[in-house]
Amino acid sequence: MENLVVKEFTQEDAPALLQMYIDNKEYFGKWAPIKPDVSFYTLEGQLDKLKTIRTSAENDESYSYGIFLKESNTLIGDINFAFVTRGALQSAMIGYGLSEKYAGNGYATKAVLLSLELAFKTLCFHRVSAGAEPENKGSLRVLEKAGFKREGYSPKILKVDGQWRDTVNMAILEDYM
Repeated sequence: MENLVVKEFTQEDAPALLQMYIDNKEYFGKWAPIKPDVSFYTLEGQLDKLKTIRTSAENDESYSYGIFLKESNTLIGDINFAFVTRGALQSAMIGYGLSEKYAGNGYATKAVLLSLELAFKTLCFHRVSAGAEPENKGSLRVLEKAGFKREGYSPKILKVDGQWRDTVNMAILEDYM
């Protein structure tokens, strides 16, 4: 398996980001609670997304990174920390998407582990939570292999494609790393 790097997006990543989303529209759509509008699938839409990512990070609201193959600098996915809470909690929720053609090869687990290093050492979170649908066995396995512990189950908490879906709640603490 080629080495991975998780790094901040730059404006120059917009064309690769656009292509990744176009190539994986149906694949990512299976799990996405909010479907992007048509402008998302344009270069301008991705440039806007990158501006939003930068502003959200500057405001300490969320952080998004690209998952790249190290040697070729090929974008194969994205990973983010949303719902950032500071103060006494110091927490965020992780989310990620990996291009279908790279799924099932350990890349997602490695990317989650790399991003947790950022989360705990650079962003100074104490806790990172995650939620995955019970049917999303691949994502649940990624989280388990990365050290996340199951904390609970939320029935019908997330609406995807007009259907309320259940979520397995997981988390990892900086102490577990």
